[in-house]
Amino acid sequence: MEFIITSHGNIAIGFVDTLKMFFGDNLNCHVVTLGDAGIEEFRENIEKIVSQVKNQEVMVFADLIGGTPFNEFAKRSEVFQNGFQLLGGMNLGILIEAVNLRLQGKKSDDIIENLRNMNTIACLADMQRHTNEEDE
Repeated sequence: MEFIITSHGNIAIGFVDTLKMFFGDNLNCHVVTLGDAGIEEFRENIEKIVSQVKNQEVMVFADLIGGTPFNEFAKRSEVFQNGFQLLGGMNLGILIEAVNLRLQGKKSDDIIENLRNMNTIACLADMQRHTNEEDE
């Protein structure tokens, strides 16, 4: 299974660099970013990656649901022959979990189910309130 990580700006590159700290260089993660070069170059880069992985199972992680990177992959969803999942709203915790589950041999449906069940944001005030309630 191939992962594609896409974003506005270089956040996807930063995420992959950080993933390499946890998992090493052999991630099977492709990165495509929408930067200053503009939408046409972004689309060309998507086409290059799609041509490489279209016959494999693919999960795409995009920074924003409904943003340009997300929408450009959504337009190409029917090109993929062996399964395609597009997820928006990625963060580092989600990516770490997804890579870890893939390394365990989990299928995309199982990965998505686990990601849906993650609490990916925590607020210190809520955590303190919960701790105080437990202490009472």
